[in-house]
Amino acid sequence: MDDIRGAAAGTELDEVHHLVRELSRQGKPVVAVMRSMGASGAYYIAAAADHIVANPLTITGSVGVIIPHFEYSELLDKVGVAYTPYKSGEMKDLLSGGLQRDPEVQRQANEHLREIVDASFRRFAEGVAWGRSGYSNAEEVMAAEFGDGRILSGTQAHELGLVDQLGYFDNALDKARELAGLEEVNVVRYRRPWSLRDLWIMRAGEGDTNLMKIELPNLLDSGQALYYLLPGLL
Repeated sequence: MDDIRGAAAGTELDEVHHLVRELSRQGKPVVAVMRSMGASGAYYIAAAADHIVANPLTITGSVGVIIPHFEYSELLDKVGVAYTPYKSGEMKDLLSGGLQRDPEVQRQANEHLREIVDASFRRFAEGVAWGRSGYSNAEEVMAAEFGDGRILSGTQAHELGLVDQLGYFDNALDKARELAGLEEVNVVRYRRPWSLRDLWIMRAGEGDTNLMKIELPNLLDSGQALYYLLPGLL
């Protein structure tokens, strides 16, 4: 994995984490390499790998869960806008920031959201403990120094056992070759297939269209990719 970044889509991240685990169970070694950033959900995926390589300056960690919420009911009152939903139950709009709730209802909403966050955090911590030999269970991960959700440099993550090796992409390739027991290999890089829409976007700006223009060299150098080792065919 190269330059994997955090995301909020927990279900998708959990599915990828599960698939990486399955590769390991099948005896297919997986090495994750983190360059500029591999934090939060991206680290959750990497934690399932057999070996993690990070640059000393990589931004990683951020082990935790967050549900963003904005409270703007006073702003609506100020501009003369009223939020009056028609709903089937008190909790149907518990994430809406435009409603001033009864204190008891708000307390119940807070407790419910806390349960969701805690359960998701435990799931995250279990995944980290599964892949990191220095942590035997979720409780140890949650109680660790980084359990408060802080970001870490690659060097700090290495000291805390969240990263196996400090290095670069070539180091990750060497480790993958070692774990696979291969001497001659080809490195295959996957990219999203081109489409007519991509070509249309790149031509944007030449006419009256308002589509964003994307330069081909910048797209090719974006660095977002997955790699795997293939035994030499030549």
